[in-house]
Amino acid sequence: MIRIYAVNTDQLEESLLRETYHRMPLERRTKTDSYRQEMDKKRSIAAFYLLEKAWMEHQKSGTQEELQLAYSEFGKPYLPDFPEFHFSISHSGKIAICASCETGEIGIDIQLIKETRLGLAERFFTKLEREELEELPLGKERDRQFAKIWTMKESYLKYSGRGMRVELSKFYQEQHTGWILEEQQRRAYVSHFENFEGYLLAVCQKDAEGECIFIPF
Repeated sequence: MIRIYAVNTDQLEESLLRETYHRMPLERRTKTDSYRQEMDKKRSIAAFYLLEKAWMEHQKSGTQEELQLAYSEFGKPYLPDFPEFHFSISHSGKIAICASCETGEIGIDIQLIKETRLGLAERFFTKLEREELEELPLGKERDRQFAKIWTMKESYLKYSGRGMRVELSKFYQEQHTGWILEEQQRRAYVSHFENFEGYLLAVCQKDAEGECIFIPF
């Protein structure tokens, strides 16, 4: 089962954000400090706060623990002392999310649906994805489809743990099955959700049987 923790950053008190920031590992604080916009910093801290909540739920503990993160060769974060605890975090707009799972790797991505950027589609989408996108009328329908493709790709990159070593234009999602195909082989399954108005969320996991439950702040 995948548990998805979510929060609107407007709901978080400044005192809670400050306390969470000081509990963050040095690498995470450094990354947060590198953001120029205060909203980006806030979202980064909020995502870590949700990771703490997910970890407490996993441990069935009511107390905060200092989490030590490590990073794979390609930058995927994990808890080195607890390999059975898998997680993925993302944030966009005012929403931060964290997914956790004990049964295998996961990847999650959320995007505020914005105007379609055909330049990005030209660089990173497959030929078929671009054609399908351009066939849609300008406006909400095309913008939603762009976000659907983009979140699918981002969630798969996080799931795979290979990051940008996987070319975005080298894999795609079968429309009617939800499976990701890379090098003509099924690699993972992606589900999309619209639990937050104006946002699209994608969850990538090993197979189509995994259940997702949402745990709001």
